[in-house]
Amino acid sequence: PITTSSRKWHALTTRTPCPTLPFYYGVLATKIYCRPTCTARLARRANVCYFASAQAARSAGYRACKRCRPDDELFFGEAEEVVINAMAAIGRRQGKDRGALAQIAAEVGVSKSYLCRVFKKTMGMTVGEYIKEFETD
Repeated sequence: PITTSSRKWHALTTRTPCPTLPFYYGVLATKIYCRPTCTARLARRANVCYFASAQAARSAGYRACKRCRPDDELFFGEAEEVVINAMAAIGRRQGKDRGALAQIAAEVGVSKSYLCRVFKKTMGMTVGEYIKEFETD
């Protein structure tokens, strides 16, 4: 059976936002907490702990990551929403050409260049890399 911990770890390793399971993770060695989509190098699984909120992480003595800024609620906004919608659009394109970037961007309601830029910045990989990874899963 898939545990909550394994779902969270999978979200971390793929840097996929998980709207049904919101969480933050902390690194025991550095006492830094991050968003699951943070592009910083991922710690070993044994050194990772999970928090339900940024406040819980701060209460446990962790400080916010300077890269993903998990303490800045406004940071999770339009770009992340575009990425989540793009990933959903890619998932719906079963049997179709998943790589039709122009169609995916149109479905999300943004330009191709904006989609590519925010996807790379948010996920740490290009849309094409995500599609290839999606197809192998």
